[in-house]
Amino acid sequence: MGEGLTRMRTGDYEHLIGPSGPPEIRRSSEEANELARTLSRLSQDNRTLLRKIVSLQDDERRDIARDLHDELGPLLFGIRANAVALQDDAPQDRKLEASVEAVLESVEALQLANRRILDRLRPLHIRELGLEKSIQTLLQYARSQAPGLEITLRIDPRLNAIDGLLSETAYRVIQEGTTNVLRHANAGAMNIEAAIEGHEIAVEISDDGAGFPSDQPFGRGLTGMHERVRALSGTFEFKRENGRTYIRCRLPVSV
Repeated sequence: MGEGLTRMRTGDYEHLIGPSGPPEIRRSSEEANELARTLSRLSQDNRTLLRKIVSLQDDERRDIARDLHDELGPLLFGIRANAVALQDDAPQDRKLEASVEAVLESVEALQLANRRILDRLRPLHIRELGLEKSIQTLLQYARSQAPGLEITLRIDPRLNAIDGLLSETAYRVIQEGTTNVLRHANAGAMNIEAAIEGHEIAVEISDDGAGFPSDQPFGRGLTGMHERVRALSGTFEFKRENGRTYIRCRLPVSV
């Protein structure tokens, strides 16, 4: 009975306690088993709810991305076109020319910011190109932002065939881990691995950078990834080992 209660404390509700011994022990075992069944149902309901929340969040991100692309994009293009026309048609006025140049620079910065936000809201390449190519595209951008960063990638081609919600989660974990390295790590090298191991997807991002404060390892982005992974019955780990920082994620292929 003690072993059964220990299993329950660790979240194992499937292996019930075999009733044996005196009547009081058997009754206690049966009550513990009923509690395990209830906790199992509640745990499954909770995972189902969290999965729905993640799916709804993804739908909301796609809606926001569509609005940014369809509405803000054309507006910025129109402002740029009008500024260029003003620049071409206006008389030689240095003050006006400087103002138009400032407008063009601002529009270009907004267009870059809009594309960056779109990439974070909606990884467009996954459905069209597959997860492997999408991650390679993500890392091309990372290399352009940090030319001195040595990036190595090992990815299992079988990941291209996994479920959409799982593939997007794996992509977002790598995206957030890469962003974290670029912004905070001051690293010289980053390694990314993603593979199918048995009935799980295993993802690992590591770097040789400065690490993180021991009293506050999780920022908002990593906290969001942790919650997303947990919603899919996966595990998420962020730790420092032997001079390297690791993000490790495991997702069950069937949940």
